[in-house]
Amino acid sequence: MIQWHAIAAGTFANRTCEFKFPDGVSLQWLKKQASLAPLRRARWCAHASPSDPLQEMLVAVQKGSFLPAHRHLRKPESLLVVEGLAALVLFDGEGNKVERHLLGTSESERLFFFRIPPCVFHCLEIETDYFVFHEITLGPYDPEETQVAPWQRGKDA
Repeated sequence: MIQWHAIAAGTFANRTCEFKFPDGVSLQWLKKQASLAPLRRARWCAHASPSDPLQEMLVAVQKGSFLPAHRHLRKPESLLVVEGLAALVLFDGEGNKVERHLLGTSESERLFFFRIPPCVFHCLEIETDYFVFHEITLGPYDPEETQVAPWQRGKDA
């Protein structure tokens, strides 16, 4: 049986190694949790602990959520689109947009998978009511490994 618990506003963790939603939990439920969370996003963590070597989660982001440009100093991050449309914006170290990739499901004729290398500033611009994606990165989770872009500091994240 899957055991899950809320670990922070909009973040839910799985205490087992299984990755399936327990009874009553669905993408609709995850989107509802995003709508209720102060930052208008929610994540369902498939990994059992922040110390796990692989961090895997489903993330739902409501349109209008502020997602600051940031980078992961030593870790790549991969996104697989489950639902919705967004633009993934990549920046140089000065805050100049250097690439903009349109993301969507495979049926959308947009990119449905993208791997972001370490040390690249990036953010998502949500285009639909909700954008849901499967995110994978390396663990263990360490908030010191994520750096908000200098031009974004001081804004609500």
